[in-house]
Amino acid sequence: MKKNCIVLAICVALPIIGCKSDGAGKGDSGIDAGQSACPWDEDDIQAKASSLDFESPAQGYLCPIGDQDWYSFSIPDGIDLLSVSLSIDAPVTAVNLTYDVWSSTSDEVVVSPESTESAEPNNPIEITHGMQSGDYFVVVRDRASDAEDVYHPYELTILGHVDPDVNEPNNTMEDATDLGAGSIEGYVSYRGDEDWYRIDVQDHELVGINLTMPTGGIEPAYRMINADSDLLVSGSNEAGQFEDTTLHYMQAVETAGAYYVVVSDDNNMEFDFEVPYILELTITPDPDPNETNDHPNQATPMTSLNCSATTWSSWVEVQGYIASSGDIDWFSLDISALSRCILDIEVQFENETSLPDDFQVSARIGRDSIVYTCDNDQDCLEIPRTCQINLGCAWFGNNCLSQGVCAGGGACLTSGNCMVDYYSEYAPETIPDPGDPSAEIVNPNRGTVEFSTLLSSWTPPYLIGVADYHGDSYSMSHQYTFRVRVRKDPDTTEHNEAFAAGPPGPETEEEAAIHAAWAVEVPVHDCDPAPDAGAPDCCNSGTWEEAYLSYKYDQDWFKYQHPCPSEDCMVRIVYDLDPGEVDVYVQVYDGDTPWFDNLCDIADTGSHAALSGYFGGLGASDYCFYAWRGHTGTPFWYYLPIRDTIYVSEGHEDEGTWDWSSDQAYRFCVEKVANGCQEPPCQLYGDAGCGSPSS
Repeated sequence: MKKNCIVLAICVALPIIGCKSDGAGKGDSGIDAGQSACPWDEDDIQAKASSLDFESPAQGYLCPIGDQDWYSFSIPDGIDLLSVSLSIDAPVTAVNLTYDVWSSTSDEVVVSPESTESAEPNNPIEITHGMQSGDYFVVVRDRASDAEDVYHPYELTILGHVDPDVNEPNNTMEDATDLGAGSIEGYVSYRGDEDWYRIDVQDHELVGINLTMPTGGIEPAYRMINADSDLLVSGSNEAGQFEDTTLHYMQAVETAGAYYVVVSDDNNMEFDFEVPYILELTITPDPDPNETNDHPNQATPMTSLNCSATTWSSWVEVQGYIASSGDIDWFSLDISALSRCILDIEVQFENETSLPDDFQVSARIGRDSIVYTCDNDQDCLEIPRTCQINLGCAWFGNNCLSQGVCAGGGACLTSGNCMVDYYSEYAPETIPDPGDPSAEIVNPNRGTVEFSTLLSSWTPPYLIGVADYHGDSYSMSHQYTFRVRVRKDPDTTEHNEAFAAGPPGPETEEEAAIHAAWAVEVPVHDCDPAPDAGAPDCCNSGTWEEAYLSYKYDQDWFKYQHPCPSEDCMVRIVYDLDPGEVDVYVQVYDGDTPWFDNLCDIADTGSHAALSGYFGGLGASDYCFYAWRGHTGTPFWYYLPIRDTIYVSEGHEDEGTWDWSSDQAYRFCVEKVANGCQEPPCQLYGDAGCGSPSS
């Protein structure tokens, strides 16, 4: 019990203390400004609880420290919801107001706010709970029982409502509403409310989930589970209190049985018994005859291919559907004679009608990592291969994570090893508007992917996945054709770069060093005294280095030794290119500094006739191309990265097209054409000779 008057005489003589007379109302404290005595009441224990009625606010004070105010109330038959509002009228207060609702028939709390919640000035607690009829107590207290407020009263109000959700009770798997394929209206009426719906599905059927709701008081969410409570999919609209909700998902079901769709608030904290949601469930047979092949271990086998011939094999093809959200169709491909094997891939969706606007086809190649073991898919989200940049993960996904290891492929294979990604491509969602290059339009070819890549001699099979790029779009009416073919790469210099699995560009020093480790050495032919003198060891038809940019994003790295160590000398590169779409672009890179020099026109010219010519030379109009005496080593290497032309300038990497051809060869030869630094075309730099290329 709180502080009370000691004797009546004191109360009469000193009315400023503000003692209540018997029978005073709960809020009738009589406390004057500056008074520090706690108001008197007798409801500190359950046995002396004050009566509380619906819609009749009660006021009180939490004082002294440890004070609790108990109230009793009843919920009549037909009332399913109890709304509790607890507030304090104060600019600031030391107490953290909260409450507990107790059952009158047992010593247990039935409902209460979260342990971190409290009513604060201008921020009341307002919670609706699901309840049954009966007698209850509600106790108001300080959250930690370590504060008091003698100056500011709290206000407690309770209200009763009829739950508008006619499907209740359906808050558990056992009480789930048997919906099947159909539509139903429901409410997330109170805190913690979950509405369970059961649907019975056959093998390889698709369950469509459509959850809609006008803007309301919750963030609508759904999840779909099986009878073992394994989660299949979930989704939510975190902006449901500010915008209408439209959530849609198509879930593929592998095995027949009972499945459950649960609708709730996204964190089970919010509620709204005034605004309903609509849940619609549909059941559709999966049109894809290859299902189930959604995991690399369930991949559909394709006809084996042999890569020993230098001509293309016949196409091997299969049809399928991306018929559900998150669907990825995996295929396994055994290839023999893998050395220098080019794999050509095409995925084409039927286009008689438009694909969904958010659909983007993607194709992904994975392989057995061989050395990185696993017990489950989770083990393969990353692999213990250290890296600093993406190229440090060449052949292992080309994705260096922030923690300094390579990303894995996310699948544990039956071999007991992690799958790693080898290569992936996707169709862009939008493309520049032909009528307005500054604007974009939906890509009409977002259902098509075509590319070729070079395979290494890893343990087969290769695993190829076809999917929507973001995994959230699908179509049950658009069949795709997936086909592959192989041929031996005619480029005998491969592998002569780290496999970048993406567009080559102006490499950083770290990237260039990784590529340079794979560079193939080529000789420098001494043409002194003059290139046109026909010296037998000078470049001629018998001294060409022949290679191909034979697959998408191919780049070839070559290296040659400094032809005049510790001296200056003039160098020339002679080239010859077959007609076609590939535009050869050559750079020189010295092994001492990250210096690049463009040795040819870098415009993307499209299809062209045969090209031949040279870089460097002794004429006044020739490019000054030389070896510098300051480049020293044992030996000192110069590097020649060669690729297709597309990069125009920094910030314009996407201009033009990446071209490749396993039939269009290029040839080149490196010559030393003169000793010393010749002027023209080079400038003399005093005693230093030609000077540093970086200057």
